[in-house]
Amino acid sequence: MSTLAKATRRTRKKPTAPDPGSLTEAALRHYTAEEIEELRLLPCKASWLKRKAYAREIPFNGTAGKLTWRLDQILEISREFDSIPVGVGRAA
Repeated sequence: MSTLAKATRRTRKKPTAPDPGSLTEAALRHYTAEEIEELRLLPCKASWLKRKAYAREIPFNGTAGKLTWRLDQILEISREFDSIPVGVGRAA
């Protein structure tokens, strides 16, 4: 792998384990790509989610060979594609 490819490669933070007392059924539920599309949890198609997951470009679970996502992963995907307006954070 070239130096440029290494430099431009995304780095992912290791997720931290949540406090067991704060876990709810909703936080532990796994959604399929089709459910995410149907429930409109993300503004994308199920095929896009699957393609990005297979390319390991977004977080996902691959338990038992099935692609699924928890709510925290869905939120992470949403935040990953947030845009910051030009000029925000700059001194005037």
